[in-house]
Amino acid sequence: MKMDALTATLALAAIAAAPTGKAHRPLPVEAIGQWFGADAYPPDAVTANEQGRVGAQLTVDATGKPTGCVVSSSSGSFALDSGTCGIAMAHLTFKPATDVGGQPIAGVYPFAVRWVIPTPAAAPAQPAMPPQ
Repeated sequence: MKMDALTATLALAAIAAAPTGKAHRPLPVEAIGQWFGADAYPPDAVTANEQGRVGAQLTVDATGKPTGCVVSSSSGSFALDSGTCGIAMAHLTFKPATDVGGQPIAGVYPFAVRWVIPTPAAAPAQPAMPPQ
C-alpha cells in the first residue's frame, strides 16, 4: 500500500497526539492528617462524646482546589461528618488530576478520617513542698 505525503503526515500527527501516559487522580500537596488533629475535633462532637470514622470524597478542580465534598461513609455523627468536609474544603490543596495526556483535569480524591476523642493532657506535676 502506497501512502501519499498528506496521509503519511496525518498518520504521524495521530501517533504524536496519542496518549502516552496514565491518568492520575488528584494528590494532596501536603499530609492531610495535620488538619485533623485534636485541636480540630468538632466541639459539638466532644460535648456529645462522639467518635468514629468518616469516609468522604472531595471533588477537586483542574487547578487543585476542592470544589465539593460528599460523605460516602458516615460516622453516625453530624458534627464529625460535616466537620470532616468543612476542614477538607477549607485547608486541603492538591496537585490536580491528569488525563492520559498529562493535562490537568477535575477529579475525585477519596479519603477517611478516624476521629477519636482527645484525652486531656496530663496535668503538670505539682512541685513537692519542702517539709517545714
